[in-house]
Amino acid sequence: MSLKVPLAYPAAIPVGHHVELTWRLKQGGLRGNKLVEQPYEPFLIDLDSGVQYAPEWQVGSFGTFRSGAVNDYAPEPLVEQQVTRVVRGRVRSCTIVHVGMAEPYQQTILVIEPDA
Repeated sequence: MSLKVPLAYPAAIPVGHHVELTWRLKQGGLRGNKLVEQPYEPFLIDLDSGVQYAPEWQVGSFGTFRSGAVNDYAPEPLVEQQVTRVVRGRVRSCTIVHVGMAEPYQQTILVIEPDA
């Protein structure tokens, strides 16, 4: 059964590639005092190409981004983040969506066939 995975970032993964998605907990909630899974921000690895896609908070301290600067991030997810689930499978479709006009950004809709 196919799994539709919306991502809050662009990730152009070719159809047929094998991927691994790892969801982790992040500080959240109204007061920022709860650990909650980020459903649209998994760490994504294209296992065929080796290319990794990650939201900033998984590879650096939250808030380390500096506009106009090259930011130094870890090449792997931070180990202290708790993993909530991992899915491996083959990409059946990949759609990059351009959202907004004033402050545009891209998001991705992946459809994967999970491994058995």
